[in-house]
Amino acid sequence: MKVSITNEFAAGAVGWYRGHGVIGHLGIDYKTPENQNWVEMMDTSIQLLIRPWNQRFNSLIYISELNNVPVWSDYDDDYLDIPEHNRAFPILKKHEPNFEEITKGIIKKSNVVTVTTEFLRDKFIQYNPNTIIIPNAFNDFRYKLPEAPSENQKILWRGTDSHKMDLVHFNEPIKMVNHHSKDWEWYFNGNNIWWFTLGMKNTYEAEEVDIHIYFNALREIQPSIVMVPLTDETFNHAKSNIAWIEATYAGATCLAPNFPEWRREGVCNYNDEKDFRDKLEKLMNDPSYRRKHWYDSKKYIEAHLKLSHVNKSRLNIINNFGRHEWKPL
Repeated sequence: MKVSITNEFAAGAVGWYRGHGVIGHLGIDYKTPENQNWVEMMDTSIQLLIRPWNQRFNSLIYISELNNVPVWSDYDDDYLDIPEHNRAFPILKKHEPNFEEITKGIIKKSNVVTVTTEFLRDKFIQYNPNTIIIPNAFNDFRYKLPEAPSENQKILWRGTDSHKMDLVHFNEPIKMVNHHSKDWEWYFNGNNIWWFTLGMKNTYEAEEVDIHIYFNALREIQPSIVMVPLTDETFNHAKSNIAWIEATYAGATCLAPNFPEWRREGVCNYNDEKDFRDKLEKLMNDPSYRRKHWYDSKKYIEAHLKLSHVNKSRLNIINNFGRHEWKPL
């Protein structure tokens, strides 16, 4: 039994949460071939495609079909509705002007499609009834949740520059709270974030780094609050709650939008920009309020979102689709 993984973002967060970072803990063989041909297919039990979106992936599906290798496509973002202001949109459009329709076709042709959220499941299932939710999970093979929450007066934002418009949208409440806070430190982890922190006080910026360096930094900073400012748009409703999982690992309570994916025990939800500011100030000024949210988060994640548990769903897929017989064409 061997899984072939094709992932354009193998070393990034998507690789950690959806690709090698999770498949590597299944106790099965896997590979990342540079060339996909009939020789490689002879040694492949199932083809796992991470975020497939272009003609290259279409070709992989075609050659997999010819060699009777089942195709498993996995998505953690809504590639059918990427907003034009997102940094990925012009890049994808430049290389594949019709990428949305190609993605839709890939979803239809896959033997199984896995997604991270109910939102994605409900959307993709109209194109492939064999669409399954496998949530992002906390990797308990490599890391352990702390025993108690952080008491540090530190606030963290983490993200990529694809969230630029989210920060712009929440600029006023964040800057207002920062202006009135005295002893709190503000940490921003993401590339080219200086434009947002300019004029703020007590800020520390860090670039995107290797995933294990990032997790180490979370425990070194030990924030007590992680804020997730997200605009109320379709694309953001599809996103998973990994910021909450990472916040809990850091010892922090997560302030996140009141979207279905984020309505989990322990998450402090806000409804709009004003509520964001009010909840952020409450978290800052009420340590017991913070602690309760963190302990509730830890309890939920340990019960439902440990990778050792979630990976059982991946094993079920491999056992169902990963054993095939060669059939004459």
